[in-house]
Amino acid sequence: MADVKVCIEDGGAFFYPDLLVSCHPQDLTALRFVQHPTVIVEVLSPATESYDRGAKFAQYRRRWELIPYGPEDDLELLSLEFSCPIKGLYEAVDL
Repeated sequence: MADVKVCIEDGGAFFYPDLLVSCHPQDLTALRFVQHPTVIVEVLSPATESYDRGAKFAQYRRRWELIPYGPEDDLELLSLEFSCPIKGLYEAVDL
């Protein structure tokens, strides 16, 4: 993801998420930024957590919906026809 950023709004903020998925035809030929992501994933670390949860998250919320999940929930990404238990994402992680 180092070379492709996501555009939050026309003429607005740009960010480099850890992972993004776009199925939009306009984004398939994008070289520098994606405007219609289906999924954005940010991996929090001690060095980036404050910024990712603060300023960056505030910008993301201007266009996209937050869906919080608990440890017993299943993650469902309907646009990608994907589902898995949240526990599966943290299988090798001590929480």
